[in-house]
Amino acid sequence: GGGGGGGGGAGDDSGDCDGGGEGERRGTALTGEALGELAGEVVGEIRARVKEATRGLTTSAGIGPNFLLAKIAADVRKPDGQFCTGWSREAVLSFLAPLPVRKVPGVGRVMEKVLSKALGVSSCGELLSRAAEARLLFTPGSADSLLRKSLGWEEGGRE
Repeated sequence: GGGGGGGGGAGDDSGDCDGGGEGERRGTALTGEALGELAGEVVGEIRARVKEATRGLTTSAGIGPNFLLAKIAADVRKPDGQFCTGWSREAVLSFLAPLPVRKVPGVGRVMEKVLSKALGVSSCGELLSRAAEARLLFTPGSADSLLRKSLGWEEGGRE
């Protein structure tokens, strides 16, 4: 997996969200690792404040390099935790490889069944390994969308 979300003051169950390296500043810009660490701390603090202000309401949060990955990560430690996908390409692909395709936004029961019956895949990693077949089975737009999401890429070309 990609490690947990950064530590907040909430006493949460998360680990570091720094991709395995020490976060550091380069000039005025934060490195991915330092940004992840900061994001984890901020998210932990927000979750703690929500819990305190609502007298116990729990929240879950996902942290990742883009909205798609953060959305998927938010589901990992429900009902009361946070999870970080990691920031490197390797960390993201390791997080996504075993992920069931059904956990990807936009993949419903019908698509899950088609992928299983036609391609014999149930995870994002398996889908990527059958990319050529997916391109033959689906329209170019559908194939592109599925494969991009399996790589953790958002629609519209942003990674």
